[in-house]
Amino acid sequence: MLELRNSQLSLWVEPDYGACTLGLSWRGRAMMPDRREALRPTSSLITQRGELPEAGFNMLPWSGRVFEGKMWHEWGQLFLGRAEEHALHGEVWDKAWQVESHREEYLRCRIERPFESRFPADYSAIYEVQLVENKASFSLTITNNSPLSIFMGGGFHPYFSRLSGVMISFDALAEYPATEHVGIPSGPALPSLWSKNFAQGVRLSQDVLVDASFLLGKKSAQLIWPQDGVEAFLEFSDSIDHLVVYNPDKPWFAVEPVSHSNNILGEVQKPLRTILKPGGILKLEYSISFFERGPAS
Repeated sequence: MLELRNSQLSLWVEPDYGACTLGLSWRGRAMMPDRREALRPTSSLITQRGELPEAGFNMLPWSGRVFEGKMWHEWGQLFLGRAEEHALHGEVWDKAWQVESHREEYLRCRIERPFESRFPADYSAIYEVQLVENKASFSLTITNNSPLSIFMGGGFHPYFSRLSGVMISFDALAEYPATEHVGIPSGPALPSLWSKNFAQGVRLSQDVLVDASFLLGKKSAQLIWPQDGVEAFLEFSDSIDHLVVYNPDKPWFAVEPVSHSNNILGEVQKPLRTILKPGGILKLEYSISFFERGPAS
């Protein structure tokens, strides 16, 4: 486990386990759950997700769920694995990354396409984390090392602490409804019934389940913990088109900036926006800036 630290932020990363985040604190507050002592074996990361083995992980060369693990490709249908629970979150979230540079406020790791990969193209990726004052910045850069032009995408899956209660706001242009035969929020994008609410701010109550995928307008989101006097501003690169909000009955929730909608590999006719030519590069970035906010009265 490696630590990054400055005068305001502390962040822990485990390169040997997906370069996952094991916690993030700002001015002594655990803004992401502290999971430094709770990392589970690889086999239980997904099957025991409710136990939250990590505070955040990386998703490549796709994000979200692929229905029954079946990927449609120009050659036909390929099997990515995990048919009973869908193929989840790419194939690098539990693999060892090589540390290329580690300083007090910076980390750079690299990974090659896993040996056991079923994805039909070769790739490599760079993951970088940078702390500057009150801001933590994250980037994933994936390169198509194959002779084929092919879809590649991904994103980030950070969890945040609920603390005394939290509100979220962002610009949701459309929402992907769950389809009857798939049960994943991946249907054709529709004007979101939540759009107006999210623009004004929605309280993520622990007893209200949210598992939804949205097409983003403005490349930003805001989290406010009114009783705790904290505000976080999230900014996304142009390559981040979607936001997934997952709010279970837990003391944490997830806000996931990603490059595409769920099940994008599992639909025959679904447009694949991030086709990479041989040698092509896709860079995904987001940052979190924390601010003091007067507590609610």
